[in-house]
Amino acid sequence: MIIVNKKILPLFISIIMIAVCFIPADIFASTKTVTSQKEVSFSLKVRSYNSVKLTWKKRAGKDAEYSIYRARSGKKFVRIAKVNGEKGSFTDKKLRTDKTYKYKIVSLRTEIVEVPDEDAEEISAENDVSEADAGDRNSDTITVKTYAYSEVKKVTPIIAKPRSFRASRCGSSTSVRLRWKKSKDAAVYKIYRSSKKTKGYSLIEKLPASARTYKDRDSKSKPVYYYKIKAVRKVNGKEHSSKKVRAKVYVKYKISGKSDYTASRLAAYFKANGKKYPSYYRKHSSAKTIKEFAKIYVKECRAENIKPEVAFAQCMLETGWLTFGGDVSITQYNFAGLGATGGGVPGNSFSTIRKGIRAHIQHLKAYASKAPLNKKCVDPRFSYVTRGTCRYVEWLGIYENPHNAGWAATPGYGANLVEMIKDI
Repeated sequence: MIIVNKKILPLFISIIMIAVCFIPADIFASTKTVTSQKEVSFSLKVRSYNSVKLTWKKRAGKDAEYSIYRARSGKKFVRIAKVNGEKGSFTDKKLRTDKTYKYKIVSLRTEIVEVPDEDAEEISAENDVSEADAGDRNSDTITVKTYAYSEVKKVTPIIAKPRSFRASRCGSSTSVRLRWKKSKDAAVYKIYRSSKKTKGYSLIEKLPASARTYKDRDSKSKPVYYYKIKAVRKVNGKEHSSKKVRAKVYVKYKISGKSDYTASRLAAYFKANGKKYPSYYRKHSSAKTIKEFAKIYVKECRAENIKPEVAFAQCMLETGWLTFGGDVSITQYNFAGLGATGGGVPGNSFSTIRKGIRAHIQHLKAYASKAPLNKKCVDPRFSYVTRGTCRYVEWLGIYENPHNAGWAATPGYGANLVEMIKDI
């Protein structure tokens, strides 16, 4: 037994404590920290106006855990959550709308590695554990902590915009129907309208969050309108909005202008309606198929800057799909009823399909434009038209024409043509 004088006991204890400080740490503990070469890959997605979701691929092993760090612009990162290894996502809530946040993830995986004395050196090499740790004769296991780090990503929670916003004409009227799919964040929707694509928008309606459709009854003065819609919500007394979504609609269908309608498309429309191309044309003309017939319409229309879908649809309406059941006969090559005023008057006749189609296009141009013809005039009634009084298909009907002019006296004549064009 060692007997220590009470007077020197404090000095003895101090010497012992100093000596302990110089003893290697691995005598008391067998833990090794390893930084992984692999990063944690994650994605960020806005879930709502005040929440975002982080998603990552889980690491192997249920003993892993993830620390989620967040920072505002110019601020330090703070750990906001610790997620166990069985999960691969985390939703951060109660964020501020329109504020940018930065995120990063640190993954920790803890493993207990058995280290038999005779295999200590080999296991240390496999697990990046020092020989001092592995060779600790006071323990037969080593705790290995492996950390992996993600890159920093940033995101801004915003109001979700309405989806699938579209505008369409309401039947034969000039009203416009707007439709959209809901925004999960909307408290109200605000709708704007302009006759120009990039400017001049004015607020026309404010609708509740339950609304999915709106009918604009006042869009009658311009041939085309642009609409924008945005979802709006008040957060902490401040109004926040989604990005605006735009839609376009032709309220009135212009007769003149460029068009991407092809002969194949026009011919397909004819066939889709179950019609048969007249055998007379197969035997007595150069256009022996409906596609060849449509090609002539497209070529003649482009020569005079007339939309081929307008002229072709009118041809089908005037001739009863080339059946000629009225005063005009199939042998006249008169595809628009030119000069057929009723009461058995047969109207004008033309020598070929091409001349008959050209006369039709020129007569349309007389109504739709004041520009001169690009080809020699073959329309005997061209000079009878007050030029430029029917710029839109809807105005081809006299009852709907603001100039009290027009192609036909049948009510809704132009609207019927528009419906046909929409089906092409």
